[in-house]
Amino acid sequence: MGEIFKDFAGLFVAGLGVIAWFFRLEARGISNTAAIKAQAALIDAAVKRMTDQRKEDLDSAKDSRREVGAQLSQIEADIKRLLEIVGRLK
Repeated sequence: MGEIFKDFAGLFVAGLGVIAWFFRLEARGISNTAAIKAQAALIDAAVKRMTDQRKEDLDSAKDSRREVGAQLSQIEADIKRLLEIVGRLK
């Protein structure tokens, strides 16, 4: 029995080493998967935040253009009125 153990001891130790290596590899894969999922969640949150900010910026620009248009219309009306007054004075 002792001779059989001696003959196969190297093979047995190598087998245990391979099994331990497989467990370590699987653990690394699981931890990498968790890290990748965490990064993906952060990226998704950043993209959502940027998308929301872009929508707010577009809405703000739209409102600003509308306000500028209204002010320009008012200025145009004022200028027309002034031209009418000046035209009557001549």
